Formats: sequence, C-alpha cells, structure tokens
Amino acid sequence: MPVHGDFYEAQLLADDGRITGLLDVDTAGPGHRIDEWATLLGHLSVLALHAVRPAPIRRWGAALLAAAERNHPREQLRPRVAAAVLGLATGPFRVQQERWAEHTRARIALAGQWLGAPGPG
Repeated sequence: MPVHGDFYEAQLLADDGRITGLLDVDTAGPGHRIDEWATLLGHLSVLALHAVRPAPIRRWGAALLAAAERNHPREQLRPRVAAAVLGLATGPFRVQQERWAEHTRARIALAGQWLGAPGPG
C-alpha cells in the first residue's frame, strides 16, 4: 500500500482547519498505513509534552487515535507509537536544547505510557 513514509503534522498544509496539501513526498513508497498513524500520533504526543498550549494538540491527537484504532488493532498500534516517540527521544540532545536531559527523560517516559507501563509515583 502506498504511504508517505515520514508522515507527521509538519508535513501537512492546512487552511482554515482543512488539510490542503502534503509536503516531503520524496519518502513515499510501499508500506503499512498503521505506521503512518503511529508516526503522526508519536509526533503529536511529543509536541504536546512541552507545548505552551497542549490542549488543542491533545484533542486532535485523541481524535486521531480514535480514528486509527477503528482501523488498526490497539495492541499493534500503540507499540508502534511508542517506537516513534522513542525515535524522537534524542532530539533534545541533537539540537542541544536547554535542559535536554529532562526533555529526553520525558520522551522516554511518554514511550512507556504508550506501552501501558506504569508511570512514576
């Protein structure tokens, strides 16, 4: 099945809340749609971690998760989302973000949440 290959929110063009285009299609090719959903959900959940206004991101993520789980088994989707989040865990170090270690730990914990791992406390 054809897929984008690197599908996440920054690849979408939108106008007035409606998706109007798709960027970076050079990675398009054969793949599995479940992995596209997982990449998008992983990116959104990381984006919401330290967003100034995380509520709209989380609402959109929850709506997308519900849509994805209508088409893909939860036990297959969520580990893929966790893998996408884990793949983003080193981003704060790579860009030398202030308090990168804290941000990295938060992303690793988020991956665990996608797997259903108990959180601290």
